[in-house]
Amino acid sequence: MKRVLLIVSSMVVISVVALGQQGQGDADRRTAQQKRLAEDDVALKSLIRRTAFSGHEPSPTVQGIATVFKIPPERMAKILEEIIREGLSDMEKAEGDAKTSPSHQVSAALRQLKDFRSPNTLKLIKECAIVSKNDRIRCTAVQAYIENANRDGGIVDFLREVVTEGHLSGMSRYEVYQSLGGIVGYKEGFLTELKVKNKNDDAEKLLVFMLDRVLVEQEWFGVYQLDSVLCINLDGYAQSIQRAQIVQKFVNSKHDWVRNRFGEIKAEIDKIPAGQRTDLSQRFKLPPAPQ
Repeated sequence: MKRVLLIVSSMVVISVVALGQQGQGDADRRTAQQKRLAEDDVALKSLIRRTAFSGHEPSPTVQGIATVFKIPPERMAKILEEIIREGLSDMEKAEGDAKTSPSHQVSAALRQLKDFRSPNTLKLIKECAIVSKNDRIRCTAVQAYIENANRDGGIVDFLREVVTEGHLSGMSRYEVYQSLGGIVGYKEGFLTELKVKNKNDDAEKLLVFMLDRVLVEQEWFGVYQLDSVLCINLDGYAQSIQRAQIVQKFVNSKHDWVRNRFGEIKAEIDKIPAGQRTDLSQRFKLPPAPQ
């Protein structure tokens, strides 16, 4: 009996030692991987592509990878920028469905640049927004520019260049308007708040840009998004002659929801006598409102 107990005890000790060695081995492997990723850009790019940009859930985030492996923000920005440039190059060479994977990688990397920036970040984002032949990448790049340049100001001239019917699809323009709504907000008092936030930009210019866009936008969902922001944030817009003209374009829509919703807005405006409606023409140098 004693001999059996001795054998069992020995086996337990051996198992504990083995587990300890295995744990130490796992720790050593993690340390080695951390060291390799800290020194090897190719390995780090491969890890990001295989995990954070895999499209599978759950997957680690780029921020999580940077934290775990102690990657400095400047280096992570450089890696993301390389992934974008390599993805754009791969798309140029690929045909058909083969473009999908690099397109996904580029868009995913662009979205991460809000957390990791280098001196070249805005230049690269702007290049993607203007030059890329892919509408999805152009849209993502414009949104990334809004997120990044918003800290520095000066986004309005850029928006006027890229947010047009010929450059972005209707759905992409809508997504950009959503991003602008996130900056502008949907609450009273935005203008003062944004002027503090964007010291190098004129907050009203951003609202004027949105006003200019709602006057020419042809897609109802884009108009509806812009209208919801302008009603709250642009003084006089909700009761304006210009808003009445915009709404009129969609009151006879074939789509029930669109016809009903814009019909409700028209009914609200119709309650205001024509002579009491605001004319924004002179204030914002718009074409004269029809009499």
